[in-house]
Amino acid sequence: MPRRLLPTLVALVLGLAGLGVGLGYLHRIFAAEREDARASLRSRREALEQYARASLGQALREGLDGARGTLAAAKEDPLVATPGLYLREQGEQVLPRLAQFDTAGDAPAKERYARLRAGTEVADEDEGPWKERLERMALVDQSLKAKDRKATLLSLMALLQHRTRFVLASTRDLPSLLVVLEDVAARGDVVPDLMQALVRDGLVDGQGGGRLEGLQRLLLLKRSRFTPEDFDFLREKVSALSARVGVPVADFEARARELAATRCRCPGRCWSRCWRGPAGTWSRSREAPCAAGAGSARLLTG
Repeated sequence: MPRRLLPTLVALVLGLAGLGVGLGYLHRIFAAEREDARASLRSRREALEQYARASLGQALREGLDGARGTLAAAKEDPLVATPGLYLREQGEQVLPRLAQFDTAGDAPAKERYARLRAGTEVADEDEGPWKERLERMALVDQSLKAKDRKATLLSLMALLQHRTRFVLASTRDLPSLLVVLEDVAARGDVVPDLMQALVRDGLVDGQGGGRLEGLQRLLLLKRSRFTPEDFDFLREKVSALSARVGVPVADFEARARELAATRCRCPGRCWSRCWRGPAGTWSRSREAPCAAGAGSARLLTG
């Protein structure tokens, strides 16, 4: 009986061996095809990544070129809008502009404005420049009461010249100038162009070559000298004065309200210019990623 089954068993063993060899060969074919497919996918992915990097780099360079003018203007002019732009120089965030208010709990500028309005502000003996400023303010007030247009203009110019010679603390300088300009706007008949310059556009000192910023820009530039309460109080006063003398105020209000409370997070080394894009989109430089801060940021790699 076993001899009869022997050919069958041999055939069965040979069949199984052939099947194993065939399956092994088939497995090698499938494995080779899988590796070929993976290699093809890797090649396609690398090609797409190279194309995407080139396209993104080109887009970022074009974006940087288009933003250079705005970045340069925004560094000098606090009224320039910077939608979605980020600028970092010497380790400090320049754009978006930061609030950077004084952390003191009182409101010295608001209190000084109230004293100036009430006529109770008095300079100490060792405060010569402030005493002179108050004297010049009094001359402007006397000219206004006398309704002498020429004297008002002369006394106002004398006050402005004093401002070019002496730099006072912003909590004194800005409230005192605000009080004078409010009085001139309400009771005087000074050249409209001069008032517009003093409130918004600024004046160039013909003698020293310096510049006297208008109240709007001055408040934004000196914001770190004021507490939040002082800043809000002065912003409302400057806006009201701007409307009275007929100068634009919408951009001033927008820049004052959009000041960032916190810095954008850009840890480590990163490129010096970024722009914010849709949430979750930013590019990684070869040095470090620019992390999303207030909104997401895309690094300008140009």
